[in-house]
Amino acid sequence: MANYPPKSHAQILTILSEHTPEDAEETKDVATILHFLEHETSVFGKDNPRGHITGSALIVDPQNRLLLTFHHKLQRWLQLGGHSDPLETNPAQTAMREAAEESGLLDLDFHPTFGTDPIDIDVH
Repeated sequence: MANYPPKSHAQILTILSEHTPEDAEETKDVATILHFLEHETSVFGKDNPRGHITGSALIVDPQNRLLLTFHHKLQRWLQLGGHSDPLETNPAQTAMREAAEESGLLDLDFHPTFGTDPIDIDVH
């Protein structure tokens, strides 16, 4: 029998426990993710059809302009981001990789005010 939660969940559990939700909806989403983590061993990558951890990034230039990408399937402008790779256990790592891949920008860095802390947690 596996030990729960799996060691791979440790970082995401810490991130969630240290995050202060902005409103009732985000509080509900954090609780949903915690429940998911308690009952699933495979949460990174795309293999689990019940869900998976993702990461997204807001890319802002020195003039405070925001870079968005047009999502053709959803027909909406969105921040850059996507699915974690199976060995990425930190959404900030996923967000940085996805932002670089999708934007083509290789000199990205985390904002000095926010660092790698999430600014929003939600469930889709």
